[in-house]
Parts: sequence; structure tokens; C-alpha cells
Amino acid sequence: MRRALARTIVAFVLSAVATAALAQVQLVFPSAAERVAWVDLPSAAAAPDSAQRSSEVKIALSTGALGAESSVFVVESASGNLAIRPVTQIQKEGGTWKVSPNDFVRAHHVQFKLTHQGKPVAAAQVSVKHKLGLAEALVTPSDQGIANLYGIGLGPMQVTVKTKSEGKEPDIPTMTFELEKSRYQPVPLFEVAIAPKVDVVTSESTSPSGETGTDSPGEERATGGSAERPVAQRTEPAPDRGNPFGQFLTLLVGLALGGALIYYLPKLVQKNHAQIDGALAKVGVQIPKDPDPAADDPLPATPQPSKPAPQAQILLDQGQPTPNPAEPQAAVVAFTGSPGLVSLTGGARLEIPEGRHVVTREPGAPLSLAGEASVSRSHAELYRDGSSLTVEDLGSTNGTYVNGQKVTGVTPLKAGDNVQFGTSTWRVEAR
Repeated sequence: MRRALARTIVAFVLSAVATAALAQVQLVFPSAAERVAWVDLPSAAAAPDSAQRSSEVKIALSTGALGAESSVFVVESASGNLAIRPVTQIQKEGGTWKVSPNDFVRAHHVQFKLTHQGKPVAAAQVSVKHKLGLAEALVTPSDQGIANLYGIGLGPMQVTVKTKSEGKEPDIPTMTFELEKSRYQPVPLFEVAIAPKVDVVTSESTSPSGETGTDSPGEERATGGSAERPVAQRTEPAPDRGNPFGQFLTLLVGLALGGALIYYLPKLVQKNHAQIDGALAKVGVQIPKDPDPAADDPLPATPQPSKPAPQAQILLDQGQPTPNPAEPQAAVVAFTGSPGLVSLTGGARLEIPEGRHVVTREPGAPLSLAGEASVSRSHAELYRDGSSLTVEDLGSTNGTYVNGQKVTGVTPLKAGDNVQFGTSTWRVEAR
């Protein structure tokens, strides 16, 4: 009876192992490079802990209990780009996916930093429409204004932010960004500067505050050692978790292996008890004790960078000369020196020469904001005539703002004004 049962268990285990071998897929790459690959449902976001990291030209993956509803994910470590293919499609191709560079049409992880006057937005809903679908994320005070989204299609992105301030939802225009295939960082970060008044996270706490910037004592910052809250993520409607037949097959395999171990292991240990004890004694094998949690030093809080000292505004006297009727009328500013634009984020300064100059993202121009994805090629025009300075939007995609107000025509500028081109914010100063 026991022999018959043992034969049955062995046969069942061999059959289950053969079935599991058929549930494997193989990835073949044109060259060796570090990549991360895993199998999950199409609606998955970040890579699981079980993901395989390899620099080989071939990677073998098991579909596991997810079965035909799952997809294979591959991320290039250097670029951060993502390729996805359904398991059923790979199985139709003989179980092998020959991955090519053209398969990487998504960015695996994209971040958006929401700020208002340089401070992180406290809470918001971020929607990103891309050519492969729609992704959404929620931002909470512990996120410090960072929205994390996954599986974003390369190319143009339309970003919509919804939030509330004093019980009202401000009008925040949709912004357009370009997600390039070749990037400096595998996880790109796009800054979304929100002009209307919204609740923000103060520099010394995670509690939201209004424009007054009053800190709330006793609150711990999200980056100071506390666990981050999960970011709500939705890229596609999520199907049911797994194939019922695959889950049942996995359960049977586990039961069979467990039964075989229970049946044979005690006999093996009892039969070779003396030999096992002798071998362990010779090598001095010891089971390590669990570490004492109380003896571990707590992780130090991540130091926060100190806030740069605000730049002192130069108070300038304003004269009232008669405007030239041939040019746009503007408030006259008696600059004591050369006027310029000072970045509120990086502190860089752009001098404003005499005459008309276009604000652009193209390099080489006097007022070039190279690298700013939210700035158009012909974004706005600054006109300086002696001590007069005006700005006019040139039909840009993301708009131009002066002190939070959208520019709809020729707008005069004076020392201390904040000017925002897309999401890039500057202050008018003279020296």
C-alpha cells in the first residue's frame, strides 16, 4: 500500500513539474546589458521583489499562477524604458520573445513634482494622458509634492492637476511635456509649477498650510524616517487576480511536494541519524540566533537640505517718463543697473539686453531656457527700452504668468515681479 502511494505521489510530482516547465517563457536580447524582467498582470506598476536582474542575452521566466492573463515586463536599467508583451502572444511565437529596441515604447517610472511658489503641494490628483493610455496618481502631504506614475508612453504627455484650496478647486491649465526615449535619468522628474493659490506642505512639517506658511509643530516630515504612504496608481482597469486553473494546479503541486517530504524525510533522517549528527559536529554548524531588535540602532533621519536664503529684492524708484507712442506702453522702471531674470529654483541669472528678445527652449538665444520641456520654441517676448520692460506671450502651449496672473497681452514688468514661462519661474531684478 505504501509503495503504491509513493509511486502515485512521484508520478504526480513529475507530471506537475513537466506542466510547470511548459509555463516558462524565454527572452532573447540582441546584446548584453543590465535589465530587469518579471511577469505580472498588465495593470501592475512597480517591479516586484521577485523580478530578475540580469546582464545576459537570455532570461528565462516562469508565468507562475497568473497564467494566460499575465504579461512580461522588461526594463532597461540604463534608460529606464519599458517593454511589455502578453504571455499568450509569446506562447504563440513558440515561447520565445526576441526583444528588440523598438519594443521599448514606455518609460517604466516617471515623477512629477507639484510646487506652488517653490513649496510642495499638499494634496492633489494627477492625470497624465499619453499616446498609450491614461495614468493617474494621488499626492498626499507625506509625498512632498511628488507624484509617481508607471508605464507612461514615450512622446507628448498632457498633465492635469486637480486640487482644492479653501474648499474651492482652482483653475489649473493642462500642461504638456515631452517624454524623450533618450534621457539623462532613468526616472525623469518633471516640475509642475502651479500659479493659483493652493495648500502647500511647509518646510518643517508634512501638514498642509495656506499662503501664510505657518508651520505645525510636532509633525514629522515624510523624508525624515517615517514610512511613505502608498501612491494610488491606475493605468488600466485591473482584471481578476490570476487564472483559477493555474492557482489550482499550483496548489496541487505544493500538496504533492509536501506529501512526498512528509513521507520520505523522517525515514531518511532516522536511517542516517548518526551520520548527520557526526557531519554537523565536524563542521561546527550552528543556527544563528535572531538579532535583538532593541540592540539595533535606529536608522538616522535623512538630513533635509537647508532652504536657501531668500534673495533680497532691490527696491527701485519708479519714474514717470512719457511713453513712446510707437512702442507698447509699459510701467517705467528706473533700473539702477542692468535688468535680468533670476531663477527661483536654481538661482541662475539671465541678462535682458536692449530691444526685443524671444524666450525659447532652443539653445544659443539670449533668453534661452534650454532643457525646460514646458517652454515652447517661441514662448514669449521681452521688450526692453531703457528703463521700460514688458512681456507678451507668443501663443505658447503652457502659457506665461506674471505674479500668478496669465498674460493675455503686452504686460509691464517691474523689479520684484515673478514671471513664469510654462513651469519655469523667474524674478525680475536689477544690478
